[in-house]
Amino acid sequence: MSKMRFSELACLGEAVEIRIGRISAKTTIQDILDGERFVILQPTHRLALLSVGDDEYVRIFLIRENGIFRLDAVLEARYRENGVALCRFRAVSEAERIQRRYSYRLHIVLDAKLYLQKGAKPLNAKTINISENGLCLVSSIKFEPLDKFTIKLKLEEGYDAVFDVQVIRCKRINEDTLYTTGARFLNISTREQARLSRFIMKQQILQRKLSK
Repeated sequence: MSKMRFSELACLGEAVEIRIGRISAKTTIQDILDGERFVILQPTHRLALLSVGDDEYVRIFLIRENGIFRLDAVLEARYRENGVALCRFRAVSEAERIQRRYSYRLHIVLDAKLYLQKGAKPLNAKTINISENGLCLVSSIKFEPLDKFTIKLKLEEGYDAVFDVQVIRCKRINEDTLYTTGARFLNISTREQARLSRFIMKQQILQRKLSK
C-alpha cells in the first residue's frame, strides 16, 4: 500500500471525512502548519458541533479519483478565529491508500433516479460511466465532495439496482446548468457487486460486437 506524509497529500480547502468512534462527519482543511500538524473546521453532526476530546484519536479520510487515503490524528487544540470554530490536529500515522481505482469503467447512458433524503421525491439524472466501485453521472444538482445520496438504476429488465453513494467530485459543464458528478458506492453487498460485474461484462461484450 502507498504511504506518504499528510502534508505531501493534502490541499488547503480540501474536503475530508473525519471519523470519531461510530460517528463520521465532513469538514475542510483550513491550514497545513508543517509535515504533521493541520487545522480543520470543527466538524458538525446533526447541526451541532462535534465534540472531540483533548488528545483524542480520530481517523481522517481523503477521497480522491485515484483512491481513498486514511490516516490517524490526535487533537491538539480547539479555538476560534474570527468567530469560526477550528481544531488543530497532529497526524500520528502516514496517509495510507486503502483503495485504488482498478475496475473497468463502462461508458454507458442509463436513466437514474436520485434520492437526496429518505422519502424525498426522486430527481432525474443520466449516467456517463459505471464500474464496480462507482459511477459518473450528469444532473442539475451541484453536489459537494463527501455528500451522500441514494441512486436507483435500471440495469436490466426486471432488475432495479439501488446504491448508496458518496460524492468524490462535482464539476459544472461549461456555462450550462448541468453538473457531472463522480461518486463511489458505499457498503455495496457482495451479491450486488457480483450482479453489477456481470452487467458490465455483458455490456462490454455487446459493445465489442457492435464495434466490429
